[in-house]
Amino acid sequence: MRKILILVSLFLPCIAHAVVLTTLTGSLEVMNATDIRDGKEFPTHFLAIKIDAPLSALVDDYISTAPVGRRINAGDALQLAFSSESEYKKARPSAGKPVTVLCEDISVAMTAHHFTPLVCTVRGFSVTPNNLASKNTPAGAMQPNQRAAQGMDLVDGAIVCPSMDEANWLFGQINMARHARLSLSPELRRQAALINGFDYGDEPRPSDYRCQFVPAGTIMNVKMEMGAIPAVWGTMKDGRPFAGVTIPNMISR
Repeated sequence: MRKILILVSLFLPCIAHAVVLTTLTGSLEVMNATDIRDGKEFPTHFLAIKIDAPLSALVDDYISTAPVGRRINAGDALQLAFSSESEYKKARPSAGKPVTVLCEDISVAMTAHHFTPLVCTVRGFSVTPNNLASKNTPAGAMQPNQRAAQGMDLVDGAIVCPSMDEANWLFGQINMARHARLSLSPELRRQAALINGFDYGDEPRPSDYRCQFVPAGTIMNVKMEMGAIPAVWGTMKDGRPFAGVTIPNMISR
């Protein structure tokens, strides 16, 4: 499939294709289409997410015939490409319900079997009854594949990044800075900065490292990858979506 640069709504920054996981929210719909097999047309239907926010893409490689740099608008829905028939059958009964979809890839339609301008390759899927994720519902209302974000040591929430290495590194840096602010006086920190060139109490901003800080208690959809790496996605209380992987101890059990 065609790689793209994703732009989500007018208010969110662009997300490079290297940040693999992308969250979409909206309603799951069954849509009708005309498929082509052996040169003949056949009526068919497919699952799509009718998205809540506008989405467009900038083509950024040479895999298909669409020119690089061309902007492609998603319209009001994206076709969902599932990894297996069983995954499709699990999702099918949720048609008409609000959902959160974790896309492993969002690609330009390339074949006669693609029925929307952009196609989401599904990595994770969950139903969000009554907009569960955006309301930061208490843990007692969580669905089976959901957990609450929790903190570790002095970091009071979950760090969500594109990779586990980034999440672990960022946790260490933030936690070290917070310990420094607790244990070192401002004067000692100033003196250390004169020697080392930096203040141990200054913590990095997650957004500078393609990461997000998800406050403790926020409901997260969770899919375990390779049995040990939690891929998480959802919506924070202020409406901002998040997606990526987090440290296992940063999700409730």
